[in-house]
Amino acid sequence: MFFVLSVLLTALFGLLLFDMKISDGGDDSAYIVFARKFLNGESFPSHLAAFYSIFLSLPLALFGVNVVLFKIFSFLFIIGHLVFFYYAFKQRISPTLLILVLLFISCNSHLLYFASQTYSEALFLFLQSLSLFFFFNLWGKIQGDSQDYFKHWRNWLAVGLFVFLLGITRMIGYSMLAAILVFLLFQKKYIAALYSLGSFLIFYVPYYVYKKIVWGASSSTRLELVLYKNVYNKAAGTEDFAGMVTRFTENAKIYLSRHFPTIIGLKNPTNTDKSMLLVIILLALFLVALVICYRRHKIMFFVSLYLGAAITGTFITLQQSWGQERMILVYVPLILLLFSYTIYEIAQRKKFRFLGVFLLLLFVFMEIKSFGYTLKKAKANSKILAKNIRGDMFYGLTPDWINFLKLSQMCGEKLPEDVMVASRKPSMSFIYGKGKEFYGIYRIPTVVPDTIINNAAETSDTLLFLKLNELDKIKDLRVQFALKSQLHAIVYRESDRYGIFNYERKRMQSLLEFIRQHDLYNTLDPDEFLQMLGKGKGTVGAVLPDELLEKLRKARVQYVIVANLRINPKMKTKRTINTVRRYMYFIQYKYPAILTKVYQVGDKNNEPAEFYQINYAKYGMQLPDKED
Repeated sequence: MFFVLSVLLTALFGLLLFDMKISDGGDDSAYIVFARKFLNGESFPSHLAAFYSIFLSLPLALFGVNVVLFKIFSFLFIIGHLVFFYYAFKQRISPTLLILVLLFISCNSHLLYFASQTYSEALFLFLQSLSLFFFFNLWGKIQGDSQDYFKHWRNWLAVGLFVFLLGITRMIGYSMLAAILVFLLFQKKYIAALYSLGSFLIFYVPYYVYKKIVWGASSSTRLELVLYKNVYNKAAGTEDFAGMVTRFTENAKIYLSRHFPTIIGLKNPTNTDKSMLLVIILLALFLVALVICYRRHKIMFFVSLYLGAAITGTFITLQQSWGQERMILVYVPLILLLFSYTIYEIAQRKKFRFLGVFLLLLFVFMEIKSFGYTLKKAKANSKILAKNIRGDMFYGLTPDWINFLKLSQMCGEKLPEDVMVASRKPSMSFIYGKGKEFYGIYRIPTVVPDTIINNAAETSDTLLFLKLNELDKIKDLRVQFALKSQLHAIVYRESDRYGIFNYERKRMQSLLEFIRQHDLYNTLDPDEFLQMLGKGKGTVGAVLPDELLEKLRKARVQYVIVANLRINPKMKTKRTINTVRRYMYFIQYKYPAILTKVYQVGDKNNEPAEFYQINYAKYGMQLPDKED
């Protein structure tokens, strides 16, 4: 009865919270873009959730870019997750604990959010429950003394298949395989461990060979990204051991003391405070759970091994700047089940029986908070959903997003398919542009100044270093343009900008005299320049304007969307996501007339999106020929 009730609640609230629009995260629409590229034979989706994009390619081939249809699959995956979660633990754990967890996750808005998104979380949750269901069934058949494992070959294949799919849906899913192997070794089932590994490799090896031979793809790039201090600024270098420890600790605070309490209703979503004390308490509870489960409950011991491997791997591999709750949310049902079982077992002792009452009251409080919050969100979503169903797919978005997406839509309707447009959110532009491909400007490639100076010194006569805000004060524009034409790199630190110029004595002697007469900061000594940078505060970075422009030219980018997307999505401020604007600023500084404003969507005071043409011809450049 409670199981059926939880399924009905999941379906009901999943529909009431249904969001027909693509989210502003970018990753969800990126899965659809990679599905299209996979379907067209352009690339393999190896650096995101590969299996989710491969899965989406099937309905994409049949129905085209139909976001609502893709979201319906997520809705079904969330229901399927709950169903197999129930059957995985039915008759294997206290019915009371299972009911409490089921009722909680069936009305939790944080989890139900993914029932109407094209993120991979819904599929991951579904495959996670399937993997547990089939492994627990297999364990029930092999835990005796019999070594005749081959007669259960269908069960082995089922486990191998779903663990494999879990791993290629999200890389951390391979923690399930690690947990299975460690668990079987603990139980001294060495042959069973080999069977488990073999059943996984039956699927993984052909997949790896296919990916390598057909697509030339590998996972090495993904693994390399883990080591960078900042994947968006590789010039910052890679992490050492101390840095990895810091990353683990900071991620533990982000996910365990901020996101986890928020998801289970014990913390206000607006409260972003982090607490190391709470992390220590939860870690201590996990260690107690590990010991108790090892002694008393083999199924829950396996769950503790899996959670330990998966969450530890998550904290080590993720950049602290990402900090999204979805990274921990997929484990919340299992965490609740493990912790509640641990407290339940401790409460069996006479002097700790009060913990049983505490556990029940805690779940009641969490259920009420979660139920109330979900009802509130469903009520707020009702008007938006009604408008979206009637065809207004922009209703519910803030003006910055409306203007950006309308401009993307215009590109899809007005421009030929082969005209490339650059966008900060190319996957979202792809969705609203009705499948038109966009070029993504996600970050600004940076280099350390030392490298630029060493490389430039090999090809130029002399280097000149000049402060750019002083250069901008020169009233004689001919002098400005003459200097800018020789600009090799721009070095920045906070609000300061410096130029590295190729200085040829014959051509720039008169300019150098002009600079000296006007007492502008300049030097011909690289060591002096680097020492000056080292004395200041703030992160130092450098960019090559020619390199930035060449990337656009090679990609045949003819237009650029410059939007005013908010950093704080809930409030209009002067702070916006300015990656594209900064990218084009560095190019414009050297090539002042290279951009022409063509169109604008939205009033200038209302977070407009602007459309610019890149005038390569003004500087004697042309687009490369289209590839066959």
